[in-house]
Amino acid sequence: LERNKHVVKGTSIDGRLRELEGAGGSSGGGGGGEGVSRRLTRMETDLASVDIGYLQQVKPEVSDLRRMQEDFQSDLHREVSEVKVAIGCLEACVPKETRKAVELFKRAAGLQDDARQVTPRTLQLEGKILVLQDEVETRVKAAETAMAEQTS
Repeated sequence: LERNKHVVKGTSIDGRLRELEGAGGSSGGGGGGEGVSRRLTRMETDLASVDIGYLQQVKPEVSDLRRMQEDFQSDLHREVSEVKVAIGCLEACVPKETRKAVELFKRAAGLQDDARQVTPRTLQLEGKILVLQDEVETRVKAAETAMAEQTS
């Protein structure tokens, strides 16, 4: 199509058709009527060589492939959902400290549904907060243990 594109301002398609029709009998005319005739003949030959029986066999094969792809996609979706559930169960069994670390890594990877902006600075601050929380919990447990020993 690009080689037949004519950039002529102010002309219509009627003018181009007249040019092609008029050049059909002239030799070496600027319109390329012989080229159109040759291309039309080649197109008719190509169309005649199309095997309709083969094309009719292709359609059911394509339908089968589409159905197989849809089945595969639904199976894959189901299996991914099952894996998510299994991972959720495993995460529920993980100790508290490890769970906090996993949450931090999830936030860093952007896997958690968190509306806050994740930047290296916020991750660093959250990491420091988690360390402080662990220290406080350790101190509280140590204080509870000391109090329990004193009362006994």
